Amino acid sequence: MLRMRPAVRPDVLVGPALTRGPATVHLVKDPVSGARMEIGVKEHFVVVRLDGTRTLAEIGAEYAAAFGTRLGPAQWQQLLRLLGGRQLLAVPGRAPSSPVGPARQQAGDRRQSAAERGAGGNGRTGRGSWLSGRTRMVADAPALMDRLHDATAFARRPAVLAPLLALCAALLVGEALDFGELANATGRLFEQPVALVAVGCVLWLSLALHELAHGVVARAYGLHVAEIALRRYAGFMTYLFCEVEDVQFLGRRGPQVAVALAGVVANLAFLLPFWLVWALLPGGAQAVPFFGGLLLLGTATGLANLLPLPPLDGYKALGYALGTLRLATESRVFARLALAAAARRPEAARKAAAYPRRLRRVLAAYALLCALLAAVALAGLCLLSRAALPDGAAGWSPCLPLAVLAAALPLRTLGLRAAARRATRTPAAAGPQATAATARTAGAAAVPVPPAGPAAGPPAAPPHETAPEALMEQAAPRPQETAVVVEGVRKRYGEVRALDGVSFEVGRGEFFGVLGPNGAGKTTLVEIVEGMRQADEGSVRVLGENPWPRNLTLLRRIGVQTQTSAFFTRLTAAEHLETVAALQGLDRSAASRAIEAVGLTDKARSRVDDLSGGQRQRLALATALVHDPELIFLDEPTAALDPEARRSLWGLLRELRGQGRTIVYTTHYLDEAEALCDRVAIIAGGRLAALDTPGALIRSMAAPARLLVPADRITPDRARGIEGVERVLVEGGEVVIETRAANRVLIALSSLVDLDAIQTRTATLEDAYLRLTAAGSEHG
Repeated sequence: MLRMRPAVRPDVLVGPALTRGPATVHLVKDPVSGARMEIGVKEHFVVVRLDGTRTLAEIGAEYAAAFGTRLGPAQWQQLLRLLGGRQLLAVPGRAPSSPVGPARQQAGDRRQSAAERGAGGNGRTGRGSWLSGRTRMVADAPALMDRLHDATAFARRPAVLAPLLALCAALLVGEALDFGELANATGRLFEQPVALVAVGCVLWLSLALHELAHGVVARAYGLHVAEIALRRYAGFMTYLFCEVEDVQFLGRRGPQVAVALAGVVANLAFLLPFWLVWALLPGGAQAVPFFGGLLLLGTATGLANLLPLPPLDGYKALGYALGTLRLATESRVFARLALAAAARRPEAARKAAAYPRRLRRVLAAYALLCALLAAVALAGLCLLSRAALPDGAAGWSPCLPLAVLAAALPLRTLGLRAAARRATRTPAAAGPQATAATARTAGAAAVPVPPAGPAAGPPAAPPHETAPEALMEQAAPRPQETAVVVEGVRKRYGEVRALDGVSFEVGRGEFFGVLGPNGAGKTTLVEIVEGMRQADEGSVRVLGENPWPRNLTLLRRIGVQTQTSAFFTRLTAAEHLETVAALQGLDRSAASRAIEAVGLTDKARSRVDDLSGGQRQRLALATALVHDPELIFLDEPTAALDPEARRSLWGLLRELRGQGRTIVYTTHYLDEAEALCDRVAIIAGGRLAALDTPGALIRSMAAPARLLVPADRITPDRARGIEGVERVLVEGGEVVIETRAANRVLIALSSLVDLDAIQTRTATLEDAYLRLTAAGSEHG
C-alpha cells in the first residue's frame, strides 16, 4: 500500500487557510457535484501532496517530520476510502473533468442545474411566492459574462483602471465639498415626483451594473458565474443580482477583496458623467435637483454597501481580507464566551483563551464595531427626528421606532442579547472534556489523520458539511457542570421491565447520544427525562429542576423534536413558526431567528407541505429552537433522509453544539453517533450497557483489523502461513484475514497480492454496539 501513488483529481478545488473559531481550516470542493467540505491543517497537508508523484510512504515521512506522528496503513486505507467515496481521487484511464475557470465547457452542468431550478422551465425559480422570490433573467449566464469580460477588457488595464479609481476618489471629495448644495437639491427632488421616479430608475440601473461588475471581475479571475436573476420583495421591490461561486478558493486575498468591492467601484464610476454635468450646470437650472439628488442618493447607496454587515459587500471584503469564515457568527460566539468569562465561568474562559491572540482582537473589534454602528444609527436618527420636530418631547416621539429599525441590523448581526443570555445560563463546555467532542464536530479533524500531539488546540464548530469523523480521538471526561442527572430510574409496564436502574449524567454543552435497539427502553428513558412520563423509581433532575409533574418553567428552557413532528401544513414555514412563537408568548422576531438559524430563510414563504423531507426536518428543529432553549432533545432527526440531507443536517447540529447548547440525541445510525456525539449511552434490555466516548468504546473491544483479499488472489492456507495472522475466514468471494499486526501482515501480503485489491477494516462503533446490545439482551 505504501508504494501506491494515488492522486486527487486535478480539478478539485482546495482553498487557502481560513479561520474557523480557534481552528484553521481549508475548504475543498468537487466542481462537478458542487459538494463542499472542510479539512484541517493536517488533512490539507496530506491532500495537497496526493498528486500522483509521491508514494504514500514519502508523504507519510513528510507528515511525520512536520507533525511528529506517523500515519499507519489503517489511516491511509480510511483516508483513501473517504476520498474515493466522494469521487475526489483520479481514476486511471478516465479524463478529468474541466477545471473551474474561464473555459465555457466547464459550466455546462451548472447551466443545466440553474435551468432546472426554474419552475416548469419557465425561468421562474421555485423559491418563494409571487410576492417574494427570484426570477432567472439570463439563460446562459457564463456566456453573457464571457461577452462582458471581453467588452470591458480595456477598462481593466492599469493605464485605465488607475485614473478611473482616482476619478472615483475625486468624486467623493467633490461631493463632500458640495454636500450642502447636494442636500438642498435632494430636498427639492422630493418635491418633484417625476424627477424622483426618474432618479429611482437610474439608481436601479446602477444597482444592476453593480451586480454585473461583481461577475465581470470574478470572471477575470477565472471564477464561475452561476446565475443572473431578479430578486423581488413585497411584489414590487426588485433588484438584479449576480451569483458568483468559489470566491474563497482564490489563492490570494487581494483578488477576493477585488471581487467583493467591484460593485461599489462600478456605482461610483457610473456617477462620474452625472457629476460632470452637475459641475457644469448653472445653480438655478431646473435639472439641478435631478442631478444633485442622483449624485447624493447614488453615492449613499454605493457606500452603504461598504458597511461591514452581512450580506453587504463590505462584510464580504472584510471577511476575505481577514481570512475568516462567517465573521459575524464567529464574533457572536466569541462575544458569548467573553461575556461568560467575565461572569467568572472558568469553562468559557478556557475556551476563549484557546483563540489565537490576533483572532481574539479581530473578533472583539468586530463585535465592538457592530455595537458602535448601532449606537451611531441610534444617535443619528434621534438627532434627525429632533430636528424635524423640535418642540420639546414631541420632537422625540417618532425617534424610538426609527432608531430601533436602524440599530436592528448591527445588533442582529452581533446577537449580543441572545449571546449574553446563553452565556450566563449555559456556559460552553471546554477544557479536557472538549477534546474528543470538538475533534469530531470541528471539521478541523475532518479526515482520518491522527492528532499531532497534546499541543494541538481545540477546534471550533463548522458552518456546513464536513468530512466524516477522525479515527483517532482522545477520551472526554465527564463534564463537571451537569444539565441532566438520572439516578436509578426504573419503569415497568405491567410485566414488562422497560428500565431497570439506569443512571448517568449529561454535562452542559455536551452532545450526548442515547443508542439502543427497538424495545430497549431508550424512548421511555428520554420521555421520562423530558417530563412526559413518570418514573416508578429513581430521580431525574433537568437543569437543576424536577421535570415531573409537568414543569412549565422548565419547559421554557428545553426544546423537543420528535421523530414524527406535527406541522400546520397549510401555513408557510414562517407562519408555522410564528404560530408556535405566539403560543410560547414570543413575537415574530423569535420565528425569524429560528428559521435563519436552521438555514430555511429562502423557504420562509413556502408552504410546509411543499417542503422536502430534509427541509421539514430543519423546520422541526426550528420549532424546537424558536424559544431559544438551553437543552434540546432530538429523536432520530435524520430518519428517512437521503445521505446528502443527512450530512447537511449534521453541519447544523454541529453548529448548535458549537453554540454551547446541550443536546440529547437518539439515533439508529451508528456512523452518525460516532461522528456527532461526545459520549454515548447504550441501552439494552432496560439497562445501561455502556457509557463512554465512541472512541473509547471502540478501543475497549481490542478487536483485530480485518484484511479482505479476493479469494482468487490468495488461498486460505497461504494466508495462514503469514506471520502475525490470527485467523483466516472465507466469506463470500473474499478471504478475511484477522490480525493485530496489520503493518507487518500488509508488508508480507504486498509480495503476494496487489495492494490495490486489499481492503482494510477496523472496528467501528457499530461493532461495539452490536456486541454490547447482544450481551445486554441476554442478561435482560
